Amino acid sequence: MVTQLIKRILMKYLILTFTGLALTAANGAVTIAADNFYSLGAGVNMDASTDWQAKWDVAQTTQRNLYKGDGAGGVTLDTTVAFLNYHALHQTGFTVDATQPKATVSLTMTYTHEAGGNATVVNKALFGPMISTTANWWDGANDTFSLSNRGGAIGNTVAGAPFIESWNPHSALGINTTTGGTSVPITIAWDLTSNGATIDAQATYSYGSTSFTSTKVDTGVAIGTTIYGGFSTAWNDQGNTTALSSFSKISSVGVDDFSIVAVPEPSSVALSALSALGLLKRRR
Repeated sequence: MVTQLIKRILMKYLILTFTGLALTAANGAVTIAADNFYSLGAGVNMDASTDWQAKWDVAQTTQRNLYKGDGAGGVTLDTTVAFLNYHALHQTGFTVDATQPKATVSLTMTYTHEAGGNATVVNKALFGPMISTTANWWDGANDTFSLSNRGGAIGNTVAGAPFIESWNPHSALGINTTTGGTSVPITIAWDLTSNGATIDAQATYSYGSTSFTSTKVDTGVAIGTTIYGGFSTAWNDQGNTTALSSFSKISSVGVDDFSIVAVPEPSSVALSALSALGLLKRRR
C-alpha cells in the first residue's frame, strides 16, 4: 500500500515536471528573476531585501540607501544626490552560453525633469540596466545600457561608435522642460546573446507606440560566465562626486517591473522533457 502510494506521488511529480518542461519548450522562456517592488513600502530601502545589493559607499556617506520604495509599487532614485555608478544588482546569477544562448534584462523606468528648460551638458549616461560578473556592487567587470539627456530629447549611450544615438523629444514623453515634469513609462529590454565566444548586448526601449533598437555591442564577457543583472546610473565623465541632476537636470528616476528572462537552446529543453517522460514510463 505504501509502495503504491509512493509510486502515485512520484508519477504525479513527474507529470508536473514534464508539463513544465513542455511549456518551457513551447514558449522558450524561463524567468530567472523578477521583482515588481509591490511589497516595498514608501521610503524603505530596496536592498532591505536579500534579493538585492545596492551601492553602500563607506567613504562617501551620501551614497547609501538611495534606492527606496515609492509607496506606489516601484522604486525611486534621488539623482540630486546619486553619483555615477550607483549600481544595484539582483543576487540571482545566470549564464549566456551554448545551452542558453539568450537572456533579457528588462525594466520599466520614468524620469523627472527639472523646470527651467533643456540641459546644456548633454549626452552623458543617466540610467539603465546593467550586468556584472560578480554579485557585489563594488567589483567585477560590468556593462550597462544607459539612457541619456540630449538636451531637448532622451537618447542612449553606446560603448563604442556611434557612442550616442536616438532622439526622443521630452515633449513626446509627456514633459515640458520649461515647467518640468515626469515622463511616461519607458520599457527597456536589454538582450544578451551569445556570439560563440562572448556576450553581445542590444537594447530596445519603447514608450507608447514608439520604440528604438540600439546598436549591438560586444560586452567582452565570455559566454558561460556567471553574471548578475540589475540597474545603474552608469559611468560619466563629470566627476566621481558629481550628482547626476547637476548636469542632466533629471532630479529622480523611477524603476518598476524588473526581470531577467532566459531562452534555452530548443534542443536542450526538448531533451530534458523527453528524459522526464522516459523516467515516467520506466516507473510505470
